[in-house]
This record gives sequence, structure tokens and C-alpha cells, in this order.
Amino acid sequence: MKQVTLEELAREIGGEVKGDGKVLLKGVASLEEAGPEELSFFGDPKLSSAAARSRAGALVTPQGSGVFPGPRIESSNPYLTFARAVAFFHPPYRVEKHRVDPTARVSPLAYLEEPVEVGPFVVVEEGARVGAGSLLEAGCYVGRDCRIGKECRLHPRVVLYHETELGDRVEIHAGAVLGSDGFGYARDGAKYVKFPQVGKVVVEDDVEIGANVTIDRAALGETRLCRGVKLDNLVHVAHNCRIGEDTAFAAQVGVSGSTEIGARCMVGGQAGFTGHIKIGDQVVVYAQSGVHDDLPSNTRWLGSPAMPAREAFRNLAAFGKLHELARRLKELERRT
Repeated sequence: MKQVTLEELAREIGGEVKGDGKVLLKGVASLEEAGPEELSFFGDPKLSSAAARSRAGALVTPQGSGVFPGPRIESSNPYLTFARAVAFFHPPYRVEKHRVDPTARVSPLAYLEEPVEVGPFVVVEEGARVGAGSLLEAGCYVGRDCRIGKECRLHPRVVLYHETELGDRVEIHAGAVLGSDGFGYARDGAKYVKFPQVGKVVVEDDVEIGANVTIDRAALGETRLCRGVKLDNLVHVAHNCRIGEDTAFAAQVGVSGSTEIGARCMVGGQAGFTGHIKIGDQVVVYAQSGVHDDLPSNTRWLGSPAMPAREAFRNLAAFGKLHELARRLKELERRT
């Protein structure tokens, strides 16, 4: 178990120490559960009373909040600082020794750059390459000619279809499928004829993909997730899409084929995008919105069909008054 003084921790994670910097800390916990040897976090004014009552040995707080009288680290971005503290006490698993479970099936024509850890019942097909420091957990499937970079982590039952490419430090959670066929068909009278999906999926460095996400391979060319993309669980990205750097999707977002989404966008849960549209950079799309047209950079959208957020919020406020307006209209009609 790690043990560190508040001063030593602050040197690792940033922020300014206030109060006794010599207090010893062994871990992190919530405001309600933290004890004298644990660090906790306060950032929401609604939790001011909980912070004042906390038994934590120290808190991470906003600068000048004055809520907690005990030892603390004050930060201009307390959530980020506390995230670094959690990572300090709970560092990610690192592969240090080369190990291939005896139940795994690794083709003699695959290449594993040592050290790599391959768990039970993993399959790695011919031509696949796995970079040093990567971990393939139980039941993963890596198709032929896939490329996996350094220090990647594939959680149990991740499936990479053939020719899928991952950059460095990519993390994919359980049950995700990358490289399955896109939804492409041509009509032949009353029947559908499959358009062969012969492209691939490319995932750049530092991407995290949630559980049961599906990312379709391109019909031709590539489907690409750029550096730093974060996808929550149950997201679907269709064929030939491009998701820009540091864009984040909440759960159950769906993106139709050949849509391009820019960098540093934020998309709320269950939002949907029709195909063949272009979304600019730093766009915010609120939850359950339906996007049918191109959106310019640095804008916010809400509703289905999506409209500028300010207009949508005004409409929602008016919608809440419809019952009263209808009553008043009936009264006026009765009088006339």
C-alpha cells in the first residue's frame, strides 16, 4: 500500500497545499466514507455541508473555497487534480513480463513484440502484430493482419476483425467489436445485394472505447477515430466515418455512414447523426438530439431535429406553458 504525505502528493499531481502538508495519506475515498488517512474531493457547492463534516485526512478543493478547514490541496481544476490523485494510488496495470496463456492460440505467423501478456482463450491470427506492453485479456480475438500498438489494453471478449489498426495506448472495454461490416446494400428489384465492405478501421493513439461499442469497417478506404477520442458504452460508428481528435461521446450515440465529426466535440447520450454530413470542431450536441445537416464549429445544438441550443431551450420553456395557454384560449373562445 502506498503511503505519501500531502506535500509529496501535491508535487506529483499539482495544486497548492494549505494546512498541514505532513499529513500521511494511504488512499482516496468519497466525502462520506473517507477516513483520516484518505484523500477526498470537493468541487460541487451542493456538497459544501458534506465537505465540512468529512473525516478525510485532506481534500482537493477549488481555490479559496474555504469550506474545509483541514489540510487540503487547492486547485484551479480540482476534478482533474483529484483524477491524478486517484491514478497515483491506483495506477493502471502494466505488462512487465512476456506471458502467453497455454490455452491461447497465437499463429506462428503473428508477431508479438515482448513483453506482451496474452490471456486465456485468446486468438491471434496470422499476420497480426502486437506492440510491447500490450495486454489481451481472456477471450479476445485479433484477426489476420491486425496492428496493435504499444501499451494497449483489450479487455475480455474484444473482437478485432481483419486489418484493424490500433495506435499506442488504446484501451478497449469488454465486448467491443471493431471492423465488422458496414451496412451497405444495393437494390436489385425487390432484393438487397451486399456491397462488399473491403475497407478497414484505424484507431489512433490514446483512444478509449467503451463496452459493447461497434465500429464498422469502411466500404472502401477507412473508418478513423483520431487521437484522444473517448467513446462511452454502446456507441455505434458506421462505415467510413471520421471522429476528430479529443471528441467524446456519451452512451448510445449512433453515427451513420460517411459522417465526419470534428475535433473536441462533446456529444450527449442517445444523440444520433444521419449519414454524409460534416460537423465542425468544438461542437456540443445535447442528449437525444437528432442531427440531420452540417453543423458549424463552436456551436451548441439540442432537439430532434437539432436546432441552436438557445432557441431549443426557449421552445422547451414555452412548451411547458402550452396547457395554460390552451386553457386561456378556450376561456376567450367561450366569452366570444
